[in-house]
Amino acid sequence: MSSRHPLVEKLRRLAAVEKRWIRIWSMSVLAVGGLILIGAVCLIDYSFRVESVLFRFLLSSVFWIGLLYLAAKLVWPVARMRKSEVEIARQLESVNPDLGCRVSLAADFLTSGFGSNGSERLRKTIISTADGQLSKRILHDQIEKSRPMRMLAFLAAATVLTATIAIVNPLEMGIAVRRAANPFQTNPWPTWNQLVFKDLPAAIAYGDSLNVTVDDDNHRLPDRVLLEIKDGQGVHVREMKRNVDQMEYRMKSVLRPMSLRVRGGDHQSPWKSISVVHPPDVDEMTVDVMPPAYSGLPLVTIPIYQEVWAGSMVQISGNATKQFESAWLFELGSASEAGDPAPEIGEQWERWPLEIKNQVFAFTGLKDVPLMQNLKYRIQLVDKGGMKG
Repeated sequence: MSSRHPLVEKLRRLAAVEKRWIRIWSMSVLAVGGLILIGAVCLIDYSFRVESVLFRFLLSSVFWIGLLYLAAKLVWPVARMRKSEVEIARQLESVNPDLGCRVSLAADFLTSGFGSNGSERLRKTIISTADGQLSKRILHDQIEKSRPMRMLAFLAAATVLTATIAIVNPLEMGIAVRRAANPFQTNPWPTWNQLVFKDLPAAIAYGDSLNVTVDDDNHRLPDRVLLEIKDGQGVHVREMKRNVDQMEYRMKSVLRPMSLRVRGGDHQSPWKSISVVHPPDVDEMTVDVMPPAYSGLPLVTIPIYQEVWAGSMVQISGNATKQFESAWLFELGSASEAGDPAPEIGEQWERWPLEIKNQVFAFTGLKDVPLMQNLKYRIQLVDKGGMKG
């Protein structure tokens, strides 16, 4: 008898189709398991964000060992699976009792020559009967498709979920996968917080105050932010105060260069250096006062802080300690006493430009305007770099 008999061909095609569906099921389970493993590893890494190489190596080992275990349990046995025609026939008979044992007996006749010493007519009768009983319906029903189809559905859902996460968070997804695949490579997580200084100057005038403002570029400003100040006397830590969506700290009378950085949440900013420079300052200044006519007094030069007669007219001139680009006279409002400290210069105060010639400034705007009340004035000198003194 020939091993190419139609009955044998049917059994072989059934074995091939069955193996194909089992392979689909095993590969789907492997893929779903791999996605679950890599997802768990990435989620743990993302949640704890530990940069220890040992910790990352252990996480990656869990993924690779788990993947190899699934492959050994699912893929390798399927790849080695070999079912003979007799085994396929007996499998058919186990779920179709009406077949009896004729199919397996016929397959044995055809493939191994079993019963060759017996009646040839009986063998042909058994083979013909078995071949006739193997209808397409029986062969179709024998193939188990429900489990592979369910697993394919799970795989499709897991793939869609993974793709959605990759689309929504491509940066984090890429970092997580690279860290899991190679724990020895440097792929740090982006910090949850990103603290930055806002409008921090590189230089400040000697003795000026400094307003330090900090924002979070990730819009997740932590509740507590510490400012570290490093100068010639060591490192000083100050807690910043919240003002709506930013942190602030005010330093009065800065006298020495320093470096600043802030830390809060999971972020620490790099050091920012600030130099202290001496801006142009008034070196010598003269105030010429013309008393009112009723006083009978002549033109007189007086010190800076000096009481003058009501109705006097004033002219100011002087020079600076270093070169300057512009000069302004600010009227800072009334003063109860001549020795009161002047308030800080701001845009709310009225100001006038001073005439500059050979680094000598002068102001004659008051020589025609009599002084009738106690007022405070301040001169501001600005160098080429915009430093104000």
